[in-house]
Amino acid sequence: MAMITATAAFAALARRAALVSLALACAAWQPTTYDDAINTRNAVCALFDAEIVATADAGLDATYQSLRDLRAKVALDLATRATALPQIITVTLRTPEPSLVVAYRLYGDATREADMVQRANPRHPGFMPLSFAALSY
Repeated sequence: MAMITATAAFAALARRAALVSLALACAAWQPTTYDDAINTRNAVCALFDAEIVATADAGLDATYQSLRDLRAKVALDLATRATALPQIITVTLRTPEPSLVVAYRLYGDATREADMVQRANPRHPGFMPLSFAALSY
């Protein structure tokens, strides 16, 4: 019985340590799009929520409050940084066009073509697909 109790306690400790490491990783991570930041925030918060419920059920009030505080800080940080990032939009063309033309039309800057081509992954950059994902600005 003692071994079961020790194993459960160690598993809980490992989960909580992983959540702290995940929070540190989120703080150091530089998302490139609004969508990436918000999707990551939602996934990380779901992990925190599961552990917060388990901690509350175990009656560990101080740990419960610490996890809630850390979750709130991670969520706020990612949401705040997301607001300054471009969103992913769907671009729809009437006919296949060269990537340089599409980049200039979308952004007024043909140098943004490489990122657009990477996201769209066309068979050939001279013929962009009729519909693809691109950055909003």
